[in-house]
Amino acid sequence: MFNVYQGLWNSVITPKLFMDARVGLNTILFPTYLNGSDESLTDSVTSIVTRNYTSNTVRHRPRFQANATFQYYVDKALGGRHEFKWGIDQTHSAGSVETTRFNNVADTYNSTTGQGVSVTLYGTPIDTATTLNDTALFVQDSYSLNRLTVTAGLRYEHLNGYEPAQSSPATPWTAAGIPEFASNLITRSISQIPVVTWNNAGPRLSVAYDLMGDGRTALKGSAARYYYIIPTTGTPLDSLNPTATFQVTYNWNDLNHDLHFQPGEQVESTAVVTSGTTTSVDPNLRRPYTNEYTAGLDRDLGSNVKLSIDYTDRQEKYPLATVNPAQPFSTTPTSATDPTSGLTYYYYQRTAATNLTEVTNDPTSVQT
Repeated sequence: MFNVYQGLWNSVITPKLFMDARVGLNTILFPTYLNGSDESLTDSVTSIVTRNYTSNTVRHRPRFQANATFQYYVDKALGGRHEFKWGIDQTHSAGSVETTRFNNVADTYNSTTGQGVSVTLYGTPIDTATTLNDTALFVQDSYSLNRLTVTAGLRYEHLNGYEPAQSSPATPWTAAGIPEFASNLITRSISQIPVVTWNNAGPRLSVAYDLMGDGRTALKGSAARYYYIIPTTGTPLDSLNPTATFQVTYNWNDLNHDLHFQPGEQVESTAVVTSGTTTSVDPNLRRPYTNEYTAGLDRDLGSNVKLSIDYTDRQEKYPLATVNPAQPFSTTPTSATDPTSGLTYYYYQRTAATNLTEVTNDPTSVQT
């Protein structure tokens, strides 16, 4: 759900100087609400989930943007006419995600036996937040001389993404005395965490030439670099938040066979805790970009008909990727024989028990 608010201000400051300024606010609400009043129940035999979905998630993504562009005209300098353009563009995007689960629990049972299998307790409510600021300065000159027009520009951007200081309410399982949810074991607040800071400059150049001198045939070409914007909520900004995940899975002894968990029915010796984050960001992470080259020919055929022949080449460089720096898998396959079928199969053996995730670039991946 979107609400868009915008204000504009145009002004002819002098006969040669024009200003276009604007501010805008775009509020985005993206909720996935629970439909029901009971905890979710998953059948371990069929994987069918009944009674409710597993989580209630509400996402807020407000975006504030302000920019001002100035245009200045010079009738003649260096033999030709100039149209200068410069300005600033400021964007502030703040994302937040509120996650809750009904009863803070998800039950799993076996429909064949009717018995409880496992239960997962969650550390919700969890409120997470991310912030992305992007400041751009740009300058451009369009130079016209006889049949030739050359436009050259440069766009400088300072992009800063971080997780602001934030906190979440205490989970009910802490007050209930569940040992794994003791207050010293579960993170509920964090200080500001820096994620990425990039400073980049993207050049732009285009050329147009009146090929026949009659104003009806234009030969055109351009070259430009465009830098990517990372999402406000998603990788890598969300990935470093240690409060985003805290859950404990137990074997479940459903004493009264009602398929609803009550404290004390968990088998403590089987507790498996999932918490915090195992994700990091490569300190040398580069900002992905695309180089674009175009060439074209336009011909006015008269009677409001135009013939265009265009060529475009785009090259995407340094896309974001994730790797496992723990290298948990062998690089050579291991063989084994299935005792039932007698068939031989191959797999890559794990060499470490740790799974880590690092957000980095993949320089070998090039999209053209």
